[in-house]
Amino acid sequence: MLPELNKLGIAALGMKPLNGHGETNKNGVITAEEALRYAMSLPVATTITGMDTLEVLNQNLQIAQNFKPFSDAEMQALRDRCQPDSADGRYELYKLSLKFDTPEARLAHGFPLDTEQSEVKDMLGAQQNTGHPFPEKKF
Repeated sequence: MLPELNKLGIAALGMKPLNGHGETNKNGVITAEEALRYAMSLPVATTITGMDTLEVLNQNLQIAQNFKPFSDAEMQALRDRCQPDSADGRYELYKLSLKFDTPEARLAHGFPLDTEQSEVKDMLGAQQNTGHPFPEKKF
């Protein structure tokens, strides 16, 4: 996807380099420096990362100021190392869970739906949509 965007002259933005809320960093799968360097080594116009403390801001600034892109071999080694922890989506809640996304996102990735959640009930009820913005009144 990124090479095609670049070929078309579209500036891609790199988002969520710390995997949403940084769970992979907190659980020791990858360091913040590795995650940011990986994201910044991709062919993107900029990398957007959040920060919730002054300490994290300073850490991110230091990584950016001393940035050295990963080589292709280093990027592949990091992907290979992280693959066992990334295969089931447990660290991509912003993409795969109803907490951050719609039921359609779960369906697109083949994940099951919790039919008791209101968002899922609403989605499943859409099959009964009459095309009217409000329920028709019966007088």
